[in-house]
Amino acid sequence: MKTLRMITWTLYIVGLCIVAGSWIGIVPAGIGWLGWLIGMIGWALFYVPKMRGRTRADRLRELEQLHGQGLVSDEEFARQRDRIIGST
Repeated sequence: MKTLRMITWTLYIVGLCIVAGSWIGIVPAGIGWLGWLIGMIGWALFYVPKMRGRTRADRLRELEQLHGQGLVSDEEFARQRDRIIGST
């Protein structure tokens, strides 16, 4: 996850530099638009939900922790557990 974060920030910073370069005239305007696109890709990748890659076991473990702390009722625990187990 740390590598993805470094890549996203790198894309964002590079895109920002290209756009800034087009504003001050050292980069052609067409390339400036490419910089904007690169920056937006970096920004979008940064905000990809962290839910990706979590297994059912991870989600069940988190649910059990919340239930053990009293943050999730017995009924909600059963409902969420059945939803997680039933998901593919």
